[in-house]
Amino acid sequence: MSGISIGQAIGVAILYWFINTCWFSFFNYQNLQWPVVHGLFIGLIMGDPITGVILGGTIQTLNMAPSMVGFTTTMDMCLAGFVCIPLAIATGMPTETVIAFAVPFTVIGTFLQPLLRTVNTVCVNYCDKAAEEGNTKKFYFGNSILPAIISFPFRAVMLFCVLYLGQNAMEWLLSIIPVWLMNGFSALGNFLPGIGFAIFLMATNKKKLIPLFLMGFYIMYFFQNTGLSMIGMTIFGALIAVMLIQSSSEGEKKEGANHG
Repeated sequence: MSGISIGQAIGVAILYWFINTCWFSFFNYQNLQWPVVHGLFIGLIMGDPITGVILGGTIQTLNMAPSMVGFTTTMDMCLAGFVCIPLAIATGMPTETVIAFAVPFTVIGTFLQPLLRTVNTVCVNYCDKAAEEGNTKKFYFGNSILPAIISFPFRAVMLFCVLYLGQNAMEWLLSIIPVWLMNGFSALGNFLPGIGFAIFLMATNKKKLIPLFLMGFYIMYFFQNTGLSMIGMTIFGALIAVMLIQSSSEGEKKEGANHG
């Protein structure tokens, strides 16, 4: 537990700010905002990419199918990942406990999104004036550069303070938490991913996929002691997915031929 250095805190904070700028949304790279993806990059900055990927994938299970309300996600998985993954690597926090600690940040992030959009109304007024003047350079600045500048203190500076200044508080908190409460966090952490998968099944709205979900669960449950790893399970899942896609494509072709 060497802690988070000032360089690591700056690196993670800049990465969090950068992938949330409008530049990434322009090119449809929002997948980097998912913990299962950016966990690798946070792990590289923290010097432990494997743990970063594991923690990112674990946090992602809280919400496998993020939903939008008024263009605001109901659970901000991005902030949860960027706060909890580096702190967990630095403090050696158990994976189950990381999930429980991630939940509050998914809620805090949902308030940060509308706050930034409210502040960014300044950019709208700026662009309106630029359009009236016919100044394309000024319009580009107001549309692409100014929002990123405005979001910098809300994202990069805020996250740096949380990671670098808050790591001692996190270590202190973990040291004073009684064993029974830590066990409660671990139990809650084991339970929360089930909610994430349930949300995913509801979002797909396809009851025919439920047997596949149950099949994967019971294979891991009954064969985990036989040496079946998560990588092996992923390979089996990928092969099943390919077969289902091929079967679906052939069925669509036959249906199209019959209608033709």
